[in-house]
Amino acid sequence: MYSNKPINQKAAMSAYQRAQTSVMTPLQMEVLAFKRAAAQLKKAAENIKNFTEYIEALQFNQRLWTAIQVGLAAENCRVPEPVRTKMLNLSLFVDTHTLEAITHPNAAHLAVLIEIDLSLADGLFEGRRSRPSLN
Repeated sequence: MYSNKPINQKAAMSAYQRAQTSVMTPLQMEVLAFKRAAAQLKKAAENIKNFTEYIEALQFNQRLWTAIQVGLAAENCRVPEPVRTKMLNLSLFVDTHTLEAITHPNAAHLAVLIEIDLSLADGLFEGRRSRPSLN
């Protein structure tokens, strides 16, 4: 019934993650993305001498924030204007801080980005819990 072949754990995890995200709501995916970015930054901060991992974590986080900027700048963005402005200002801070982290590698730079990502993930999760169900 079960194969004796060794399991490629990386491929198995990737398949599991793809299946998991296919049934998630957009909000759940956003929470997961922020938590994943924070986890990668935390891992990089714990091993600051691994510059490749450090840069990859910063790049993943930057891509996430770029996607947020694109979404907030879209004409059909449904985020209220005051929130949109605050998020765009925060994204500019993240951009500036990321550049500083790249040019002057330091775990403290990552700590700030981790805190921002986790705070947003928590806020998104709490916002989802406080909204009434549509069912």
